[in-house]
Amino acid sequence: MPLFSTQHRFFWAVFLFAAAVCLALALLGLHRRALAIQTADILRPLIAADSRFQRVVVAVATNARVILEGSVSSDADISALRQLVEQAHVPSQPIFGVRVESHPPNQIR
Repeated sequence: MPLFSTQHRFFWAVFLFAAAVCLALALLGLHRRALAIQTADILRPLIAADSRFQRVVVAVATNARVILEGSVSSDADISALRQLVEQAHVPSQPIFGVRVESHPPNQIR
């Protein structure tokens, strides 16, 4: 009687293949997260240095994406922000959630 039957070999082959796929996906996720953190570390000081972007926040989401969120005063400011990101040559492209506040918020008088 052979030490490993055909069923045992098939089981171990499928098991090892599934384990390899899970490991590859986990490593890919870690790599994407590292790129997102690196991108955020590059963008935070650049954005903080410009007073036009004082209400813009750089965040790393749980899905390993960088998100720019907040508001700016004008369309020119959002264009300048996009240009700043393009010129920074970041490793991963951020998601823009920045809006233009064209009118001041209503105030109680």
